[in-house]
Amino acid sequence: MLRALLGIVALALACVAGPAQADATHGSTSGVDGVLYNDCLAYPYHWAVDVPGDGTYRALNTTLIGPDGAVVETGYVVPDANLASGTGTFVLCPTDPYGSYTIRATVEWATDADSARQSATLDDSHFTMRKPLTRTSLSARARRTHHGRVVTYRIATVDERPSGYAANAFAWVHLEKKAHGHWVRLKGGRGMTHSTGRVTLRLRHPLHQKAMRVRAVTEPTVRYARSVSSVLRVR
Repeated sequence: MLRALLGIVALALACVAGPAQADATHGSTSGVDGVLYNDCLAYPYHWAVDVPGDGTYRALNTTLIGPDGAVVETGYVVPDANLASGTGTFVLCPTDPYGSYTIRATVEWATDADSARQSATLDDSHFTMRKPLTRTSLSARARRTHHGRVVTYRIATVDERPSGYAANAFAWVHLEKKAHGHWVRLKGGRGMTHSTGRVTLRLRHPLHQKAMRVRAVTEPTVRYARSVSSVLRVR
């Protein structure tokens, strides 16, 4: 429903023109690489048309094709006779796939809206939509007890939003240590962040255990990407 409402605002709907000639000299389109956020939003693309001087009526048919080859959205733009370029929008939602999108366009023109129309296919253009990034931070404080050491780990994670980075609430995070040249998970070192994007984990380590190199990881989901904190040396 939201996609339909945004699409009505962004693009004027009309009938598609007849068969197009294989000619890419009458205009162009270009998309803008972006982030597919956790909301339905309008993403811009640019267009330009270059038709014969007597083509006072012009129209641009656009089709957005997703990374999986499926048609995501279609549009129809009727530029003013004196306007040779402009900006349109496509609406993308979190359910749409990440990856490379293709804009396929056809321009049609005539001496006026009621005359026989000519048309030409423009070169395809492409843009890429990626997952929102995350950032992870880690702090640690050790305390000695009679049975060993208790280390308090504080993990914080934020994720990318249209307005910047914000607390990544209810995200799964875990701790890893460096062992024999490889990163392995710390037993008991996994938790879910609170609404603040933070979580505290307390782990017991033997007193005889050597210093460890530890890092925190924000686990990836369909909604955002994985990230890793800087490495701490825990004694």
